[in-house]
Amino acid sequence: MLLLHASFEKENVLIWAEKQFTQIPKISKRNYKSREAPPPIHPFSTKSEQLLQILNKKLKVEKDCCDKGLLWLPSFQKTPLPSNPIIGHIPKSNEKLKLSPWLVWFYSLKKEEILNLFFQFRNTNIFSPGVFFGPSFSYLNKIFFFIFSLIIRQKYLPSLKVDKFTFKSLWSPIFLGLDKIRLNQLEKAMPCLCRSLTSSIKQKKTPTFHPKKYLIPFITNMIDFIIRLSSKKNVFNTTKNIHDEWINKLKSKDNNLKFDLFKGQLFLDTVKEWQQPIKNTSISPFKLCLRLEEPEESYSIKKNIEIANSLWKVNYFIQAYDDPSLLINIEDIWNPKGLKRKVLDRSNFNTRQFILTSLGMALSICPHIESSLHSHIPTGFSLNSNEVITFLKEYMEKFEEIGIGVISPNWWKKDKINLNAKAFIESSFIKKNKSIWDSLNISWNIYLGNSKLSREELFQLALLKDPIIKMRGEWIILNKEELNKALRLLEKKFCQPKNPLDLLNIANGVFEKENMIPITEIKANGWIKEFLDTINGKVSLKILNVPQNFKGILRPYQIRGYSWICFLQKWQLGACLADDMGLGKTPQTLAMIMYNWEKSKKTNPFLLICPTSLLGNWKREVEKFTPQLSVHIHHGLNRKKDNSFIKHIKNKKLVITSYALLQRDEKFIQKIKWEGIILDEAQNIKNKNTKQTKSVYKLEGKYRLALTGTPIENSIGDLWSIMHFLNPGYLGSYEKFKDTFFKGIHIEKDPVKTSTLKELTTPLILRRLKTDRTIISDLPQKIEIKNYCALTSEQISLYENVVADANGFLEKAKDIERKGIIIATFSKLKQICNHPVNFLKDNSSLDNRSGKLIRLKELLEEVYSIRDHCLIFTQYAEMGHLLKKFIEGLYGEEVFFLYGQTSKKNRDFMIEQFQKDQGPLIFILSIKAGGIGLNLTKANNVFHFDRWWNPAVENQATDRAFRIGQKKNVQVYKFICSGTIEESIDELIEGKKELASNIIGKGESWLTELSTDRIKELWKLRKSTL
Repeated sequence: MLLLHASFEKENVLIWAEKQFTQIPKISKRNYKSREAPPPIHPFSTKSEQLLQILNKKLKVEKDCCDKGLLWLPSFQKTPLPSNPIIGHIPKSNEKLKLSPWLVWFYSLKKEEILNLFFQFRNTNIFSPGVFFGPSFSYLNKIFFFIFSLIIRQKYLPSLKVDKFTFKSLWSPIFLGLDKIRLNQLEKAMPCLCRSLTSSIKQKKTPTFHPKKYLIPFITNMIDFIIRLSSKKNVFNTTKNIHDEWINKLKSKDNNLKFDLFKGQLFLDTVKEWQQPIKNTSISPFKLCLRLEEPEESYSIKKNIEIANSLWKVNYFIQAYDDPSLLINIEDIWNPKGLKRKVLDRSNFNTRQFILTSLGMALSICPHIESSLHSHIPTGFSLNSNEVITFLKEYMEKFEEIGIGVISPNWWKKDKINLNAKAFIESSFIKKNKSIWDSLNISWNIYLGNSKLSREELFQLALLKDPIIKMRGEWIILNKEELNKALRLLEKKFCQPKNPLDLLNIANGVFEKENMIPITEIKANGWIKEFLDTINGKVSLKILNVPQNFKGILRPYQIRGYSWICFLQKWQLGACLADDMGLGKTPQTLAMIMYNWEKSKKTNPFLLICPTSLLGNWKREVEKFTPQLSVHIHHGLNRKKDNSFIKHIKNKKLVITSYALLQRDEKFIQKIKWEGIILDEAQNIKNKNTKQTKSVYKLEGKYRLALTGTPIENSIGDLWSIMHFLNPGYLGSYEKFKDTFFKGIHIEKDPVKTSTLKELTTPLILRRLKTDRTIISDLPQKIEIKNYCALTSEQISLYENVVADANGFLEKAKDIERKGIIIATFSKLKQICNHPVNFLKDNSSLDNRSGKLIRLKELLEEVYSIRDHCLIFTQYAEMGHLLKKFIEGLYGEEVFFLYGQTSKKNRDFMIEQFQKDQGPLIFILSIKAGGIGLNLTKANNVFHFDRWWNPAVENQATDRAFRIGQKKNVQVYKFICSGTIEESIDELIEGKKELASNIIGKGESWLTELSTDRIKELWKLRKSTL
């Protein structure tokens, strides 16, 4: 494993790599004897060949740009501190840390390589398998987002600079207002590692440059490069003067200007003079502020409502950056006295000139400023009500962008008082041959804030020419369009609900109609009130009895979940059961299907779609909980198709298939109108554009249910896709959802949008966590779950070959040789079940070649989504190494692995770190080395990746987490490959569980005592269960 780090040097970015270590390399003592001796080589850094090899995988770099440099790091005498615990651990020492130089190989990125790096990897912390980005790259991404923000808003100027008597054209950034604040924030946030590397190996002093000396040159350099990339060809075909040549060079890759020194200096002075107003603003200790003052007089047009009887005023002030509470008006600036004179006395700063220059810049935004410039002392200007709205809504933000502050009245900063509607829905007697929705009567009331308005009052406000009124002491901006919408709402029946989804939209105030104003409250009576109160949790959900034919016990929280699903099904509302991993989404779903079957046995079948790896699990869960349900597993090469499939499933209650097969067989699967469509691991349809998702959307059914432990994996776009399957159109089109919620929540961080989306989705999503108090009280302390995993085609081929060879040898072998063949074959088959690479030992790729690994990956997604801790046990050290590498490559976080060759010191360190709150989430252990004597109560999930065919040994391993000190319920997952030796021996042990301690010895040698025919039967591949 490697970590890539970035460091700035002037406008350049230098990359070096830090490698993982298990032992601290020895560093020659000779480096410390003489002050003249060169610094030692960094013991964990990569050499130039390896660094170039890593970078070439993605960037195609050049050898010439790789060199040695000095890296200054906190260090002990003989070793630097690793940047991250994932790299390795330095033993505790009483020695004091000090900054010391270390020789490292670095690569100096070219500008186009820096840009390529950002675009390729801006959303990931993984460079390539086993190679991760350090925190410095996250910081680099923030800088690039700032750079592109400046470019998009055109916050740059054409400039000129002199470098060694050569004039060069340049695009330089402008930092005004909020950009100036953002720049300061970036300076403060710069990691020390970003300024600790220098390309000079002779530098003896510690680098102490301010972050600004790195940041501004880099931002300037990149902005200049990016603008030139997007520029068209020369503006002038022939250059007649210095100005024309300068303009052409601003659009050329070659920025060198062929000016003679005298003419060039004159032109440079001209450019500086042209830029001076903006430069003055950017370096000024003060900023100009405009303060909007309320009218001094108003008169009443209605009780509690007034309008202005005089103009609004905007007054000028200046505000100090170092003391924002200090505001000085313009009259005091023109005639300063006493303390104010002292405050304004800043070296090399002319306050009057700054104010006039700033007002000149502001004039290009707000033409009203011109009237104030005709006065001897420009103190401000006046506005009418319409102009005030323009000032606040249009000018204010533009002023902020050029570094001019606006002080608005308090009422503008508060939540705006808007028109809103409140509804009462009456559910009348249902007439014959009419829908229940046709019988609804909706009455509307209109409010301005909390004040109820009659139709006459609304009409009066709509006729007002003045758009700003004063109500109960606060000024309010009226929206004429909203007033007209409110009037139309009272005159006609809009948003008449036609189904439960419409009702939910109205209840949540987000009914999608152009002629609607915001709905803030809905009240109802009769069955509508009962429905709304139940779905919003105001009254308790009616708890159903467990179906008579359901075999098994549902825990109280599971009965509530099953009742909730049935409640939404009754109203034909799609539901998302998003319970935490291990809480039993499967039995709750099967209880719902059985409930439907007991109500009416003539209904169409349910269709359940799941990942291929879970087909076996679902089959066994149906056999366990609902054996009376007739089930068809649509899978395999010999599966029924077309009319044969349609005819076969007519008498079935449940059809189970995979996402992959749905896509292949969608033509005839879509012909059936299913009783219900159920998606397990519904995050598989998070991408709306995949063929798999589109196939799911096309299915037709009366009811829809999604099961997932991670309804949002990457972004809220995942949620839209799932909700669109469950209740098409409920969250609107994807484009509107993206514009409203994705932008509002992910980019603007708008809490109102977050709250609105939560209100919309909460009635249709049920999520319980293992940490919920009501759930913990229902759960046993330890839950064991068997995960049946399907072999891949590669695993099947390897498995059958090993079995064929073993059967041939077994016929001839006797005694010790026979035992040896049996034990060796068992081991080979278990390794194949784990992963082909575990058996072949060819160090090839791991992904999508093992059913167990596919399932582990699915479960770990849930573990990481809620930041749970887990133990993974395997009896093979090589499998442990493979899992460690694979999981670290997936998530870019450290994974511990404890096995027989782990030293006591490292063993103790890993145990101590894992038990800490900030420790790694995953701890892999070999069952022999980690199965006894350890206390790992931080973990509440235990995965047995391969089985030790002795229940006592497995239980001892599980007890590393399930012991005194464990404050959570422990979920234990045992992975079994369907149709293999693993399933056969699991059945054998389960059949004699009460005698297991007497029958089974400490190891697995008891299996060799079985007859040859029994052995062959055990390891035979049962394809019917695959």
